[in-house]
Amino acid sequence: MKIFISSVRRGLEEERDSLPGLIMAIGHEALRFEDFTSQPTPSREACLRGVQAADVYLLLLGPHYGDPLPETGLSPTHEEYNAARAKGIPRLAFHKTGVELEPAQEAFAVEVEAYSTGLFRGSFSGALDMQAKVVAALRALPSPTRTAAWSTLPHSVTVEWREGWSHSRSSGSSMASVIDVHAIPIDGDHLSSRQLRDASESLAHRLRSLGIVSASTAIEVGSDTNAAWACPAAPSGRSGWDDVKPEIIMGIRISASGQRSVWQQLPSDRMGSLLDPDDLPPRMGSLLRLLGSTAPPGDGQWAIAIGLTPSTVLGIGPLSSLGHRNSAQMTTGSSGPLHIEPDEAVSAGALDDAANEVGQVLAQNLIDAFARRRG
Repeated sequence: MKIFISSVRRGLEEERDSLPGLIMAIGHEALRFEDFTSQPTPSREACLRGVQAADVYLLLLGPHYGDPLPETGLSPTHEEYNAARAKGIPRLAFHKTGVELEPAQEAFAVEVEAYSTGLFRGSFSGALDMQAKVVAALRALPSPTRTAAWSTLPHSVTVEWREGWSHSRSSGSSMASVIDVHAIPIDGDHLSSRQLRDASESLAHRLRSLGIVSASTAIEVGSDTNAAWACPAAPSGRSGWDDVKPEIIMGIRISASGQRSVWQQLPSDRMGSLLDPDDLPPRMGSLLRLLGSTAPPGDGQWAIAIGLTPSTVLGIGPLSSLGHRNSAQMTTGSSGPLHIEPDEAVSAGALDDAANEVGQVLAQNLIDAFARRRG
């Protein structure tokens, strides 16, 4: 396994230096900041890519928070933690005892503790103590995670569909379909205009801290009395008519009712997009975890809705065939958006460690509804 080591070096020099050799000795590969400093990409983006390449995230919490990055206001370690949580990989967190935490580090530790689902936590007094506990935690993987608990909706919920919003970036390739996922809290608090203004900036910071949007990509942020949103600018540059277009996160939104929404342009080629039964479950899981990263901690229930805006043509098939097709059995997207209303409530784990499980259900619901539409 690839283990990403995440910490501020100052105050944890001995512990941090002792880990790579230990991890290698028990048959794994260690990844850390020091391994990425010689790459041509900025160190921040290289570290976030390192998290994406990792199988396990190992967090060491010492006295210092680290220097906040101008793009997000978060320290590199905080950004790496968010990226690992969004990816859904196992997370191991150890905090050093007998040290005084800076206020920002104390707040970060509280956040880590709040998102306890799927997270192993421990403490250590020094390097030797930490080494033994890290080895034990790694050998105990995979750690048990909570499954999603489904239940009957206690009351009807209203979904704020993307087509009814006053603002969203909807421009994109006419050959690419757009999928949107909405998480509606069953018992959420109404957000004020002030809270929505603050949320718009935090949404942009979250997209950058997770590595979804690079530091050089512009993000349009805004809010009104109904919602806050952050919409990354469309990729610049021209591509060939027969090139495969990758997926793009087009925006993320929080409404005054507490609904969290994200919309994504699906991969496409000159013949349109494809719904891939093997690709959709992890894709849904990733989008759910992104929404979960913006949700308040707690064990509340959520209703999940799915929207699909078909491209000019849209079919069902493997993404590996994109760019290689000469013909396909497709259906036109002229019938308008497809909406799948929630008919069950699900536990908060759906937005975290159980996201892939819930993504499997949502993906099947979407494929079934699309198949019924095209007859």
